Amino acid sequence: MVPKVWFGLFLGLLIGCAEQKPVVKGRVTLDGNPVESGMVQFFPEDNKNPSGKPGKIENGTYTAVGVPVGKMRIVINAPIVVGKKKASDLPESPMIDEMKESIPDKYNTNSTLFRDIEPGVNVFDFELTTK
Repeated sequence: MVPKVWFGLFLGLLIGCAEQKPVVKGRVTLDGNPVESGMVQFFPEDNKNPSGKPGKIENGTYTAVGVPVGKMRIVINAPIVVGKKKASDLPESPMIDEMKESIPDKYNTNSTLFRDIEPGVNVFDFELTTK
């Protein structure tokens, strides 16, 4: 009887490991140049909350773990520093970076990017343009 219990536990562990959420990875370029830093996020097609952890863009590549299977809307952001400004009107207020989004709206706030996420590893390269 004990071997059957162990076999059942072992089988349960194998099935549990096989049901890991997909991994999504790839490259992100803007006008042919790698995007240095930013974020790739995945939203269900109905535009509700993001699903899974976003993929951090580093030197033109990203990896996102825990994205659910299904059709997802992709949102890509890559803010850049365009200057410095005071945090408030107080004299002792520190200077903070002034940021601007470098990626056009058609890839983030008005994203038209959709991908079907499947089990396992998914590779999606995004070759974005400013035109």
